[in-house]
Amino acid sequence: MAVLPCNYQAEALGSKQLTALQDCLVNALCTDKGYTGAFNGIFFKGGMLLVDCQEETSATWLMEIALRLEGWKGLALCVRRGGEIPQLHNMVVFFPRSADKTHEFVLNLVGNQNNGLSTSAWKVVAGSVEGSVWNLNMSIDDESYKY
Repeated sequence: MAVLPCNYQAEALGSKQLTALQDCLVNALCTDKGYTGAFNGIFFKGGMLLVDCQEETSATWLMEIALRLEGWKGLALCVRRGGEIPQLHNMVVFFPRSADKTHEFVLNLVGNQNNGLSTSAWKVVAGSVEGSVWNLNMSIDDESYKY
C-alpha cells in the first residue's frame, strides 16, 4: 500500500512531511479502538509512504484512516494498492563540471536535451559535490526509466 499526495507526482512529500505522516499513522495505530492493523514495515520512497500490510484487514484500516489522520496538516492524501502505486526507480547520475550549478539547472539541462523526458517528476533524494562533479541520487518515474 502507498500513502501519497492526491496530486502525485506534481506534488511529493519531503522527508519532514514523511516523518510527520508516519508519526500520525503510528499514533492512529495506538489510539484507535480495537484491532487497527499490523504492518511489516513503513518505508519512505520517492515522496510517498509505502506500507507493507500483513493482511487485508490492515490494508482496509489503512485506507480508511489515512484520509482522516488526526494531526496531519500536509497535502491532501490518497491511498493506493499494489498495481496502482506509481513505479519508481532509483538512479545515481554524475554531472561533470557542474558543481557551481544547482541540481535544478542540471536536471533542466537533461530535460531540454531529451524531447519527451519529464525531469520535473524526478525527486532528488541526496546530492553531493566531489571536486567539480554533482552526484545526484534520484527517484524517477517509470516512463522516464523506460525512456
